[in-house]
Amino acid sequence: MYIVIFGANKLSTHIASILSQESHGVFMVDPDQSMLDKVTSELDISTMLDSAGSWEILDKLREVKPDAILALSENEEKNLTLCKIAKSLNYPTTIALLHNETYVHASKLNFNEIFSVDHFICPALLVSQEIFKHIVTPRSSGAENFAHGAIHMHTMKIPENWDKQDTHISGLNFPEGLMVGLIRRFSGEEKLNFDKKIIFPHGRDNLLPSDEVTFIGKPNAINSLNDFFQIPFEPVNSVALIGGSVMAVNLTKLLNKRGIKTTIIEKDPKKCEELSNLLPNTTILNEDGCNSKFMLMEQIGRMDVVVACTYHDEINILACSIGKNLGCEKSIATISEASFSNILEQVHLDYYISPREAMTNRILSILQKQKIIAVASLYENRAKIMELKVSHASSLSGIPIFELGNYLPNDFLFAAIQNRGRITIADGNKVLCPGDTVIIVTHPKHYNALQRLF
Repeated sequence: MYIVIFGANKLSTHIASILSQESHGVFMVDPDQSMLDKVTSELDISTMLDSAGSWEILDKLREVKPDAILALSENEEKNLTLCKIAKSLNYPTTIALLHNETYVHASKLNFNEIFSVDHFICPALLVSQEIFKHIVTPRSSGAENFAHGAIHMHTMKIPENWDKQDTHISGLNFPEGLMVGLIRRFSGEEKLNFDKKIIFPHGRDNLLPSDEVTFIGKPNAINSLNDFFQIPFEPVNSVALIGGSVMAVNLTKLLNKRGIKTTIIEKDPKKCEELSNLLPNTTILNEDGCNSKFMLMEQIGRMDVVVACTYHDEINILACSIGKNLGCEKSIATISEASFSNILEQVHLDYYISPREAMTNRILSILQKQKIIAVASLYENRAKIMELKVSHASSLSGIPIFELGNYLPNDFLFAAIQNRGRITIADGNKVLCPGDTVIIVTHPKHYNALQRLF
């Protein structure tokens, strides 16, 4: 694919990095030459200075027959205009970054049609939906659906009292319709760097206490994980939100629909007044969410979940740490800077969501939809879970999975197979057929080779 990206920033650079690793052609356009120089010093992509007119650049780039334009600048009006021009120049796919949700929620006007935008990317909406998913999924630090909801992915931490660490995965009597897709753990000296090892597990691997494990399976099997690990189920009834951001407003609306009691703590009095009018059924407290005495007095520790979603990573980390120390069962924070992820284990943060990663996964899933049905990138793109079709030309069709070992790398796993609507968890005796949908776990470096194989 050839992708044109307007706007040189952290999000666009991250997406360009992943696309270039997968051997796609990337053209990044920006009016700041110093930003473009920085990008080319880090990535093997093409850049163009937006010094004349954006429409002329779009017209010139038609020579390479681009598959999509990503309008990711911080100027929303420019993004919309770029998409309109690109579609007029017959660009197949247009994607625009917008922070103003009114374009998405408008009831009288179809802004997708007006501006020829195929897909809006709204960070606040994506992040609030991701946080909501983790609040209502017990003991989960990650959840995704595949095969139209017939297969679920669920990431959770193995309890400290787990007493079967000497038993190989193949010997664990997991519920039928379930498999271990990925393990993330501390290993040896990596603890000193607060880093974790990613393991693509096989039958002779073991699960250890505190491992972060991604399970893949049918919904009933996933739902029985708490019973298997003897983790009591406690439904979420109350949530404290630190910061009255747009993300907090969106999340509150989702929680209210579930009947979950929500409290927002915001230190700006004017913002509190706005929130009170906007969310009449929500408790709004005018205070600093990092004031531990106030948090104690308001009994925030009795809340089931504390969510810190201000626009400052340091505040989010501190607020979640205070909430956990006061007794909150679960803490969730939004973290923009990837460098902070190394210390989150030390402050007992249960889960964090990166707006950049949420947007990246959404954009990549749109770009790859022709060849790949769905894709989820995990741990800063150190692993991928992909849903793709087996073509009639695939060299893997007609061969039992256990015979495919010589064709496939060790950091690759078959998770599930959908054949004529029937879903089965993959095992060595299963045979791939043309038209099957398969769900796999793999290292991103195999992305291009796998597309050729399938």
